[in-house]
Amino acid sequence: MFKVTCKKCSGTGVINCYRHQDNGVCYDCMGKGFEMRKTKPTEKYWFQVTAIEQETMQRVNAIRVEATSEKTATTKARKSLSPDPKFGYDLESIQVERVEL
Repeated sequence: MFKVTCKKCSGTGVINCYRHQDNGVCYDCMGKGFEMRKTKPTEKYWFQVTAIEQETMQRVNAIRVEATSEKTATTKARKSLSPDPKFGYDLESIQVERVEL
C-alpha cells in the first residue's frame, strides 16, 4: 500500500474556505491528509507546447499540458489545439519541452 498526500487539501486535512461546514474537514481524505492506494501513483510533469501560428507563421508558446511523458503531452496538445487555417496552429509543427514550475 502507498501513502499519497491528498491533492484537495494538500495534506492538511482541512480546507479553510469551508470552515463553516464541518470545520472545513476535507471529504476526499476525511481529515487525514493522505489516502492509501494499492498502486504507486504515476509521476506527472508539465510540458510547454510550442507551435507555428497559421496567421502569423511564427512559433509561439501555445499551451502547457500536464502529462506522464513527452509522447502523451504531444497527443494532448494535438487534441486541444485548433487546426483552423485562419486562427489555428500548424499541428505538424508542435514541439514539446518539459518545464519546472
